[in-house]
Amino acid sequence: MIRSCTDNIQKISLANNQIKALSNKFFLTFTQLREVDLQGNVLTTLPEAVGNMQHLISIDISKNKLTVFPERLTDVSSLQHISVEGNQITDLETLSPMDLSFFYSENISINPTTFFNDSRNLTFLPFYQHSLAVASVIILAYVLIFLLCMLGNILVCFIVLKNRQMRTVTNIFILNLAISDLLVGILCLPITLVDNLITGWPFDVVICKMSGLVQGASVSASVFTLVAIAVERFRCIVYPFQRKLTRRQAIITIAFIWALAVAIMCPSAVTLTVSQDVLHFTVDEHNVTSPLYTCWEAWPDQSMRKIYTTVLFSHIYLAPVTVIVIMYTRIAVKLVKPPASIRDAHAEDESRRVFRRKLRVVNMLLMVALLFTVSWLPLWILMLLTDYGNLSAAQLDLVAVYVFPFAHWLAFFNSSVNPIVYGYFNENFRRGFQAAFKMGLCLVDEPPQPRRNGTWKHNRVFADRDGPNAQGNGRREFCSGQQRDELVLEDLD
Repeated sequence: MIRSCTDNIQKISLANNQIKALSNKFFLTFTQLREVDLQGNVLTTLPEAVGNMQHLISIDISKNKLTVFPERLTDVSSLQHISVEGNQITDLETLSPMDLSFFYSENISINPTTFFNDSRNLTFLPFYQHSLAVASVIILAYVLIFLLCMLGNILVCFIVLKNRQMRTVTNIFILNLAISDLLVGILCLPITLVDNLITGWPFDVVICKMSGLVQGASVSASVFTLVAIAVERFRCIVYPFQRKLTRRQAIITIAFIWALAVAIMCPSAVTLTVSQDVLHFTVDEHNVTSPLYTCWEAWPDQSMRKIYTTVLFSHIYLAPVTVIVIMYTRIAVKLVKPPASIRDAHAEDESRRVFRRKLRVVNMLLMVALLFTVSWLPLWILMLLTDYGNLSAAQLDLVAVYVFPFAHWLAFFNSSVNPIVYGYFNENFRRGFQAAFKMGLCLVDEPPQPRRNGTWKHNRVFADRDGPNAQGNGRREFCSGQQRDELVLEDLD
């Protein structure tokens, strides 16, 4: 009869009764308890039977005389709230790591003011890293470059693929650059934004590995593509009579670029993992504790991580940027001298016009390379600084919370700014963008148009057609595949 009565009791309050001890019989009798209030007593421990309370959701043992945390509470899988403030718990060394994980995995809500004042220096971190105002600025900044990245690079892909005249060797490389930027924008930018706003890693290990691999491979493919463009321009301008790269060879080069980019990032993808930090956890505005997970590279030795970071820096930043600088320096030296004087006045005028267009294209490609160098430099400096700078915990926290979001934003900005550079420097891309914005995208593929007649002399094109109506027919000619006097990039070969 007593047992049937106690089975219906789900909440008991024994607060402020000066109770010195509870026996096992108490918890063995009231097995259906969901809430127990024992605050304001003089308890120094809890009985072993408390670990069998499989329906217990909340227990308040605050303002007692506890000196160690009741370890048996970690066996209660249903427990969601523990209040232990006002005790004298100063040491958690008696708890094993598995016991400590209890506080994270079950979303235990506790008062951290007096509980975690122990020798292990367990740390509480705010779930949201920034105030609402700062977070709003970060979100707006990331959304802006995300939209620019999507719109601009999709238009670049459309223009190059739609118009046969735009499928040149250099434009194929630019298409590859746009695809890699799209991958960064779609798969990396949103994940990085969330990671910069909240503490810890909110996703699973698959996204951790995928994000690192895709971002690293896309960046590697971008810089290798910039190197390929620089070398191709160098060969065409400095050594104009050498055999030019065909479109088939360009596609093979791009395939090799992606294979190399994925290969160089494989060690990162293999070592990336998600693990729980048993000495840190997050607390939200409702004082609810959550586990802290981090996405990190689990190298067997820390020195191996430093070596790998150095290899990445040298192979996908320092060495490629050096090659690009050398190539464009040689091109600049070649183009400093104006074209040689030609007796025929018309031919000489066309030669100078082609020279100016060639210089404009080189300026465009040089600007793309320069923007890449400047955009990614801060992030590389931070990564090297965290590995070699011997920063203190406070300095690392400052860098992670405030500096890394800006460095990531600047790096992602590079993926959205390239289409703007193309539109500013190149008439063909500019006319393609204008046609798209005027809803003039050509949805019907028209038969190919014959190329305009022209005279080729010493790597220069001399157009036979010109007229005052050329500008007005820009969108129609773009849709039909015809080209005006403005040269596509391949015309400079």
